[in-house]
Amino acid sequence: MCRYTILRLNGFRLSIESKNEQEYLRKLLLEIQDERSKLNEDVMAKIILYVSKRIRKT
Repeated sequence: MCRYTILRLNGFRLSIESKNEQEYLRKLLLEIQDERSKLNEDVMAKIILYVSKRIRKT
């Protein structure tokens, strides 16, 4: 919830349009949760790529 507030307060929104995107996001978040103690560069790159493709200026 916090991430959406930060985006919204800065004039952006995260656009997740399809079921496939929702499923990918769930898998990505589970991977992040599993790796949270040792978040590696590959996971960080996935997060950045995912958000950068879906962020929209409002």
